[in-house]
Amino acid sequence: MKALLVYGSLVHPDEHRAISGLVDAVPLRLRGYRRRFTQRPSWREGVGERIAVARVDPDPRGEINLLCLLFETIDFRALDERERGYRRIEIDPSLLHPCRNEPLPDCERFFLYLGREELHAPELEPNPDYLRLCLEGARHWGEEFYRKFVESSGLAEDSNE
Repeated sequence: MKALLVYGSLVHPDEHRAISGLVDAVPLRLRGYRRRFTQRPSWREGVGERIAVARVDPDPRGEINLLCLLFETIDFRALDERERGYRRIEIDPSLLHPCRNEPLPDCERFFLYLGREELHAPELEPNPDYLRLCLEGARHWGEEFYRKFVESSGLAEDSNE
């Protein structure tokens, strides 16, 4: 089994339709990262400066909740095209922890998309439609997941830049 860790619009179950081979989705926590809505989009539209989408950046004190999308097999070509503003990395499973009292998924490898540095744009504001999609998706996974999603999602003015 292979896993893709998602933290933005792909938290929303309606977005899963576009991904072939998906078997399951499991809420998890990832230590050592923070989520911010400061990524210049590669394909989403917005208005003016209200165009930013989610990204995660390493932060030794950070922790975010996210979804672990599980696949028997995965062809990353389509996902890499969709997430072309990001680079795919492998995550050490020791950084992952269950949101509930369940074991971690038994996976060979865990992957995550990190925002490309040249697309980091802390001066931008979140795209309202995109942010709404992310929040609706977070709420789908329960009130506790939603609350943690909001708490662990910084905006540019919350950052140390």
